[in-house]
Amino acid sequence: MGELRLGHVRDPHTMTGGCDRRAQVLSEIGYLLRQDPKEVYRARAFSAAAWLWRSERPDSTRCHKANKLTSIEGVGEGIAKVLAGLVESGQSSYWSDFAPRRTTRAR
Repeated sequence: MGELRLGHVRDPHTMTGGCDRRAQVLSEIGYLLRQDPKEVYRARAFSAAAWLWRSERPDSTRCHKANKLTSIEGVGEGIAKVLAGLVESGQSSYWSDFAPRRTTRAR
């Protein structure tokens, strides 16, 4: 009973900018973490959470308001903190820390 059961989100605002954006950020963090061999487990966790967000489309806004982000399977404190930032402001300080590595230079 402790795990929050989530279905597909029906809110069009969440579906267009929320879940897809959150999945993208989680996926990018996972990818960038994989560049460091010491972060392999954390990278897997972020990648798995990204996959969950794309496939299950949990209502992270509702879960955040209820303080239940960590009740979603595979979401620990670190991923919940990233998601909370994305819900509150559309930004994540953790993701922003990777900004120099995310920048691509076109020539």
